[in-house]
Amino acid sequence: MGPNGRYVVRRFSALILVRPQLSIAAVVLLPGMDGSGLLFADFAVALAPEIATIVVSYPTDAAIGYAELEAIAREQLPVNGPYFLLGESFSGPIAVSIAASSPEGLCGLILSCSFVRNPRPFLGWLRPVVPFMPTRFPGALSSWLLLGRFSSQHLRSALGKALSLLSPRALCARVAAVIGVDVTAELARICVPSSICALPKIVSSRLRQPLLSCARSPQLR
Repeated sequence: MGPNGRYVVRRFSALILVRPQLSIAAVVLLPGMDGSGLLFADFAVALAPEIATIVVSYPTDAAIGYAELEAIAREQLPVNGPYFLLGESFSGPIAVSIAASSPEGLCGLILSCSFVRNPRPFLGWLRPVVPFMPTRFPGALSSWLLLGRFSSQHLRSALGKALSLLSPRALCARVAAVIGVDVTAELARICVPSSICALPKIVSSRLRQPLLSCARSPQLR
């Protein structure tokens, strides 16, 4: 149990704070770039049985961007009972956009190792050539890009399996989506308590401030 009588569950750099008097029916988990949700397996086990998990997965062969993927995620939100929304990495902008619309039942937003705008702006010029870029990278490079300092043999193996399910055209579409994304305006409209977990170093100081301001909700104190 953490400070102020809140239960703390921590796995893979994600932190969930739950007040004992607040009954949380579920946590909706939005996946990273692979879109499979397979990397949430151990995290879901850690939350069970106290908290149910709804793992959202994205199509593996569809060349679609954030707007279409957000629509898929919205279709899987609970219709009854309170829930938290967790956006990991690539799905952070989707989670922010959903939370900004204040859907019924949403109690809080969690961003895990994520961003609200292109985290590598110096690569923005690559967007026109993304469809022509290689879509299969060495394991070490994929690990550095997607796992960073949290890399382990177990996670590298799980990441390789998850990425193998993703078609080249779907991967290119997601990379292009990241390059062009900007949901900072939506971030400012979020009213529910929010938590930023393991804010990556690749987020510039200019973007860290609005993210951290969003996380400093009085309702989390």
